[in-house]
Amino acid sequence: GGGTGYERAVAVGFYKLFKYISGENLTGQKLAMTAPVRVIVTPGQGPACADKFSIAFFIPPSVKTPPPPSDASVSITTTPETAYYVNGFGGWATGATYADRARSVAAALEGAGRDIGDAYFGTAGYDSPFTLRNRHNEVWLPAAKPDGGAAATAAKSSGAAKKAPAAASA
Repeated sequence: GGGTGYERAVAVGFYKLFKYISGENLTGQKLAMTAPVRVIVTPGQGPACADKFSIAFFIPPSVKTPPPPSDASVSITTTPETAYYVNGFGGWATGATYADRARSVAAALEGAGRDIGDAYFGTAGYDSPFTLRNRHNEVWLPAAKPDGGAAATAAKSSGAAKKAPAAASA
């Protein structure tokens, strides 16, 4: 766990994906930068197992056929529609900030009788590193049994592009 693995993974993944959307792909096509940058965090099992991170940019819906990546560690995936409980917060978020927020939101949801998945959680950052104030971050906790209630409302009100057709992840 800890923030350093998260920050390192996000930096490496972001750089690879930024190169991809900047035209370093098999067709040389440039794509618009989208928000949020999504990270799926899969906690490692046991004391010695490392956490896993999947960093994704959403492909704009106007791009019907994303250009094939030239970097073998970048892939185009279609994310199935999923119900999430979403909690937004401001400030500068680190891996530790996101993990702490995910833990407290999970505890509050469980206390309210909500059934959440525990295999992974998501983070979403909406701002450029140059945005100094009024930043927006989110943690996404998967609903184990989507009931269409709070998860759908929270996801809709966040303004996140959760139904984007594809994501490039590193």
